[in-house]
Amino acid sequence: MGREWRRKGILALVCTALFWVDVPYRATFFDIPAQGSLAHLHAGWLFAVAVLYRDRASLAICVAAAFASWASRVALIEGGGALVYVGGALSYALTYAGLRTAARWLAPPARRPFVFAARDLPGFALVGMLAYPIAVALFAGLYIEPYAGPVVA
Repeated sequence: MGREWRRKGILALVCTALFWVDVPYRATFFDIPAQGSLAHLHAGWLFAVAVLYRDRASLAICVAAAFASWASRVALIEGGGALVYVGGALSYALTYAGLRTAARWLAPPARRPFVFAARDLPGFALVGMLAYPIAVALFAGLYIEPYAGPVVA
C-alpha cells in the first residue's frame, strides 16, 4: 500500500515540476497583444499518466497537483477573484474527464494488460497530438473570454 502512494506522490511531484517550466513568448495577433508559454509539459505528462498508468487515483492526484500549481500561480503571480478559481476547477475537472475518455478509447479495458504496439501509434498521434490539444485550447478560449474580457494594450 505504501509503495503505491509513494509512486502516486512521485507522479504528482513530476507534474508539479513540469507545470512550472515556462517558455515565454509575446505575440500580437490582429493588433491584440498576447503572452503565454510555448511549453505545457504538464499536459503531456497528464496524458501519459492517463494512458499508460491506467489508474484513476494516479491521474486524479496528478490533476489535483496541476490544479494546485495553477491556483498558486494565479495567487502569486497573476491574481484573480473567486470566479477565476471556480473556472479553473471546472477546467481541471473537464481535463480529468477528457483524459479518462481518451485513455479508455486508446486502450480499452478489454485489452488488459495493455501493451503498446505499432498499431496503437496512429490513435495516440491523433488523440495525443491533435484532438487533446485542440480540446484544451477550445475550452481555454471559452474560459478566458467571459472572465478575462478582451485583451487590449
